Amino acid sequence: MPIIEAVLLTLFSLLLGHLLTKDSGAADRRRQFRSKLDVLLAQLHDTNSGLIFTFHRETSVTIRDECAKIRGDICWVRRRRLDEAAHQYYCLEDNEEASQDKNGRIYFPGRERVQELLRRIRDCAQ
Repeated sequence: MPIIEAVLLTLFSLLLGHLLTKDSGAADRRRQFRSKLDVLLAQLHDTNSGLIFTFHRETSVTIRDECAKIRGDICWVRRRRLDEAAHQYYCLEDNEEASQDKNGRIYFPGRERVQELLRRIRDCAQ
């Protein structure tokens, strides 16, 4: 009987170690994903307003690839939100015209939309 208990305890320990290591890898990938999105948000902040949709075009493939890497590491509810936000990001069009705010400054509404979608995508990887 003690031999069976020892074998079962060993198998349980191995399984638990595997699950903890697997979860750690997923957590690391999600953390790296959020860091990459934070870098893109910082770059967006520094991007000239007239170049927002150039920024969007240049980052669309990166976003698609990075989302694909972590898709399996997030729960199904967040995965669905990630898919929706990423799809909206891919489908943005660069036909928005410049507007003026209440202080008379010219801005492109696309900046806020791109920023909002990047944040939504990032937050799915919590």
